Amino acid sequence: MIEKFRIKEIASYDSNGIEVDLGKINYIYGSNGTGKTTISEMLRNREIEKFSSCSIEWKSGVTDFDVFVYNRHFVEENFNIRNDIKGIFTLGKESTEILALIDQKKQDAEKHQGRIGNLESNINHI
Repeated sequence: MIEKFRIKEIASYDSNGIEVDLGKINYIYGSNGTGKTTISEMLRNREIEKFSSCSIEWKSGVTDFDVFVYNRHFVEENFNIRNDIKGIFTLGKESTEILALIDQKKQDAEKHQGRIGNLESNINHI
């Protein structure tokens, strides 16, 4: 369990930053632009260089645990919501990446089909 974290020198946090002591259950809330997403991203991606001035202190001498954060970035990475069928979505980062690749390949195929149509039109005019 995380005992406390410190976050500074990133987004809306200056060089003084903040230190937050945590309990078993915690809610982080506030107005837009106050740093909630920055905190959640630091907890989710603490190994990334941009969070090097931030730190996490674990209870009972534990050095590290997996931290799972449900925020908008998690949703973007793991849920692929298709507009053509409301309420239907694909779950999982790998599935989302595959669907994005399929969409890109469909666009590529449409471009090639357009080029083929242009070439056929040119041949018919010869």
